[in-house]
Amino acid sequence: MTPIRYRSLASVLREWYGRPVPKIGLDAGFGCPNRGPDGRSDAGCVYCNNASFSSSNPAEDIQEQLQISLGQLSVSRRWAPPDGETLRAIAYFQSYSNTWAAPEILRQRYDKALAIRQIVGLAISTRPDCINPAIADLLAEYHTRTQLWIELGLQTTSPAALAWIRRGHDVPSFTAACNLLHERGLRTVVHLIPGLPGETAADRKSCSRLLADLAVWGIKFHHLHIVRNTPLESLAQSGTVFQPRAAEYAEMVADILHNTGTPVVHRLFSTCRPELLSPLDKSDPEIPGLMRRLFTPW
Repeated sequence: MTPIRYRSLASVLREWYGRPVPKIGLDAGFGCPNRGPDGRSDAGCVYCNNASFSSSNPAEDIQEQLQISLGQLSVSRRWAPPDGETLRAIAYFQSYSNTWAAPEILRQRYDKALAIRQIVGLAISTRPDCINPAIADLLAEYHTRTQLWIELGLQTTSPAALAWIRRGHDVPSFTAACNLLHERGLRTVVHLIPGLPGETAADRKSCSRLLADLAVWGIKFHHLHIVRNTPLESLAQSGTVFQPRAAEYAEMVADILHNTGTPVVHRLFSTCRPELLSPLDKSDPEIPGLMRRLFTPW
């Protein structure tokens, strides 16, 4: 496979801020419409254990979470700012669906993050079915105040795979959400899990065409993990869950990037804290190393 160069989020952040800037993951107290009336009690998507892709910060208050993380990052080897400078960071509304609330509640929580001087941007993760015109109008206000992007969990455009993961929305919902956001000049980032059970090569090609037509700003790739205490862990007991090998996964990602132009790549593969991985997980440990060797940021 020929090595591939891609536009990385890190390079974009250096263009915006003149130096690397970290993201700080937040649990802002939202829920998810796919997890029951309260947003947190039902199982939701088959792979969902929110702890596996959320901050481990123990604080509940948004500003407290940010202050704790800023303090830790400011003395870390990777993110400590040069002498005489202040660490700056992106507040990443990460856990659950961060537009699933009334606009006045969203405004209150986003403003809490921006009230901290060191926060110089917002990244807001949500679902396509949690975007409506009123929410899009609110987000457009923040786009005039700070650097902003909206992350939409699509995962796949295969109807069979969407049903298998119990995603709870369809592709038209994603298209409609993108259109609402793009009409207001907002940046969108799509989450994909290449190689889900039920997804075909033709599905991925169709997905690439759709993302190119919609002109999504960025893509965040994940490979499938089987996490403890999820419906997927129960399904894996039958031994029927396909998890692509490293070379297969790399080819899938390469094909998607080849057909979507030059999106900003926010990540090439997923990570999971070891204690959260199920003993039934068969994800290929060679994926991170192979992706780093084959894909070079510019």
